[in-house]
Amino acid sequence: MMQQFIFTNRAIVKKRGVEQIDTSDSCGNTQNLRFGYLDVSKKKVALIPDPDIVQEHGVESYETIDYKDSKQKGSSEWFNRIYAEMKEDKEKNDTLVFIHGFYCGFKCFISNMEHLVTNYVDNPESSIGRVVGFCWPSNNNLLQYKNDREDAHYAGAALARGWIKLMQFFSEFVGVDNQCGKNIHLLAHSLGNAVFEKMIASVLSSRYSSFGQVFKEVVLAAPDIQHDAFEKGNPLYHINDFCERVHVYTHKSDDALRISKYTKNFESRLGKNGPVRPFHIPSNVSIVDCSLIKDQRSIKEKLFDHWYYKNSQTVIDDIGLVLNGADSFENRNYIANQNKFILKP
Repeated sequence: MMQQFIFTNRAIVKKRGVEQIDTSDSCGNTQNLRFGYLDVSKKKVALIPDPDIVQEHGVESYETIDYKDSKQKGSSEWFNRIYAEMKEDKEKNDTLVFIHGFYCGFKCFISNMEHLVTNYVDNPESSIGRVVGFCWPSNNNLLQYKNDREDAHYAGAALARGWIKLMQFFSEFVGVDNQCGKNIHLLAHSLGNAVFEKMIASVLSSRYSSFGQVFKEVVLAAPDIQHDAFEKGNPLYHINDFCERVHVYTHKSDDALRISKYTKNFESRLGKNGPVRPFHIPSNVSIVDCSLIKDQRSIKEKLFDHWYYKNSQTVIDDIGLVLNGADSFENRNYIANQNKFILKP
């Protein structure tokens, strides 16, 4: 497995003078993003030294980033390396950005990255050439949902800083004449959708809100957000300003979201029954109901029906078609009076 990319707002600790990501389940939330590389096979992360924060007379301040300086570290090195890879002349060269969900500690994040690499990067029929994972400090405890939801809010604000850095990189380095011609996609799972939603809310209030559709395909899997999230007055109402297409994957028996609804979070969940008003969603949004699938791989998945994006080959294949830009899906039936697709088992 080739090296993948990672960025995080988890706290950074020093062990024997070397900076490392705090991988503990009680890890703190920060607004500062750190960037690095992930060796999936060895499950090891290498952090890039951060030039963004400098010490002057004991006070931290942010250093101006020059994205044209190939020798600068931090986000400049990271973005330049991704861009250099995407400029290579090969068909299988799209980038997939991934945001994990709740009840997912650092080891879970690494495992999810490994699944994505196997399902898409190592799959010759997929257009994905690399995975860029955002790791936020979710607790690895099903009973810590409230804390995870608060952390997701802060993580979304931090992710918005990453978006702004990306826009700066585009405007200062890439421009119109140097575009690589490849695509950037996004996959968010569970409470990771709340992270994405908060990012959009933060970006909409910034001067980078009208930059254009950076993502080609956005996949929202088992989204743990309100069932009216796409309606006017909510951040995702503006989703078509950020991407070309959106596919929302739902499951009526998603017991993780059922727990969220009845014991911890009393809002109805988009990932369980889909939009509350299915005809009041943006025109580029498609709802895919996975309730009929039968090929879940793990016992936990068969009990909860929540991690099907990585545990059902039927769903994996369908997402693969989405990321490849398919316009027709033979394994779906469209239900006109509910404005959604049913994924065939």
